[in-house]
Amino acid sequence: YGDDYTIYYTPEEYKSIMESTTGKFCGIGAVCQKAEDGGILVVDPYEDAPAYKAGIRKGDRIVKVDGTDVTNMDLSPAVALIKGDEGTTVELEVISNGETKKVKIVREVVNAKTVEYKMLENSIGYIQVSQFDTVTTKQCKEAIASLGADGMKGLVIDIRSNPGGVLDVVVEMVDE
Repeated sequence: YGDDYTIYYTPEEYKSIMESTTGKFCGIGAVCQKAEDGGILVVDPYEDAPAYKAGIRKGDRIVKVDGTDVTNMDLSPAVALIKGDEGTTVELEVISNGETKKVKIVREVVNAKTVEYKMLENSIGYIQVSQFDTVTTKQCKEAIASLGADGMKGLVIDIRSNPGGVLDVVVEMVDE
């Protein structure tokens, strides 16, 4: 189009972009990465999400999704197989502690966990923000309230490795 800031998205790309900035998606609720030894490594199953409820834990490796071998598949297409419409079922073959098991999981709407927090020594609150999605404002407010209730006297907000996101969320978070 002759404009460096104009980009055309296919309907699928647009859906993916919108999903990535809202922080909501339908799936099993687990942060995954490509496993070095093949498959998809579960690095953070959200405790209130379907994967965790079904027994999927950090370090488990997904090798099949609905019978499709994902050991040599790139992360994005493999995750696309795991995600799906709310209420539908996905069957995963998972290697956990050296044992292979099949797990059926009903997909749900999941809110991405974009804020982690803890209290450091000297009552210094620490909040790490992994990206600025629409769910981040609420999660940040909850973190600040929790740390405040624990006697926070200072606060560090860590945005290292944060790829960015929705500007309004940043403004709301800083306002808080």
